[in-house]
Amino acid sequence: MNKCLICGVDLDQNNQSEEHIIPNSLGGVLTSRLLICSDCNSKFGADCDAKLAEDLKLFANFLDIKRDRGENRPLVGEAPNANYLIRPGGKPELIKPVIEIDESKKGKRIHIEARDMDQAKEILEGLKRKHPEIDVERALSQAEHKREYLDEFLKLNFVFRGRDSLRAVVKMAFFYLKYKIPELVIDETNIISFLKNESDFREVYFFYPDTQTILTPDKTVCHSIIIKSYPVYRTLVAFVELYNSVSFIVELSHDFADEVQEVYIYDVLNRVELRNVEITYPLISRAILDDLFDNKPPYYDKVSKRFESFLKLALDRQHQSHRAELIQRAMSNSLAKHPEGIPITPEMIDEFVEKLMDEITPLLIRNLKGYDE
Repeated sequence: MNKCLICGVDLDQNNQSEEHIIPNSLGGVLTSRLLICSDCNSKFGADCDAKLAEDLKLFANFLDIKRDRGENRPLVGEAPNANYLIRPGGKPELIKPVIEIDESKKGKRIHIEARDMDQAKEILEGLKRKHPEIDVERALSQAEHKREYLDEFLKLNFVFRGRDSLRAVVKMAFFYLKYKIPELVIDETNIISFLKNESDFREVYFFYPDTQTILTPDKTVCHSIIIKSYPVYRTLVAFVELYNSVSFIVELSHDFADEVQEVYIYDVLNRVELRNVEITYPLISRAILDDLFDNKPPYYDKVSKRFESFLKLALDRQHQSHRAELIQRAMSNSLAKHPEGIPITPEMIDEFVEKLMDEITPLLIRNLKGYDE
């Protein structure tokens, strides 16, 4: 009978739990019911898995990663004049509305900028308590709807907070090993103690070798777990890479002499496992591992380079999605108004082109401004 890898309880119909080996909050879909009991799964889901998802929410947000439950978390973007909430897929909206009240001899002028009509109505009703002369319905009827592109860059923070998130990384590596080779025996004492947050675990750190380990196809974003042994150095390691960008190495055993090699690469955008991907296994030795785990060298430059590549791909996807949205909106405001099945006339085409230009011109102007800057 299978036992929970964390607490050791026998797994049965009553306490089995579906475990996402790569958390579903990151877009992972590989699951097993033979690894962890429901109680331990709940604790980890609310603990280290949640911390890792919080640390990497920028990646999930930019790609609007599909998941089985819940939605991707919004981000906060800071600008010189205002802060914005970045919705999944990259759409910004004001966190705090703009409210300006000017008083002169001619009376009061109230200027409000809100993210939508519901927020505008809520603000007006609040102001009316202090300024009873406000006609809420009249003001709302005269409100101007605008879709504008930001003229300023937003500052987004990406912070990896360490221990709790590293526990989630070690859990991924350890659970994948037990999922693929359940009969394999290693000394699991230190790993389980670390996962239970009872002790430290030296053998995990960021890892960016000079040669990229996984050469994924263009325009793909992948999660990967690679288990590989280096018998000559009696070590068994896992390479864990998330969103093509954040990479780790976990030493699962430093007394292992067998040959082991297992690979899992998952395309999070197309939601398929990739096979036959070119892999360049890094050079690993006892000295390299000891230096890495003991000295923890900085990898800021390599992380930044990986993140730049990710950001370019994510923004390209956002731009494609936005252009498709503009075209769909133009169609809804022109061709879609006519009964289905009728012949399309030159007048209808002209109307569609006019509506499309109305939608796309602000984007073209914004792009030209960005180019000039």
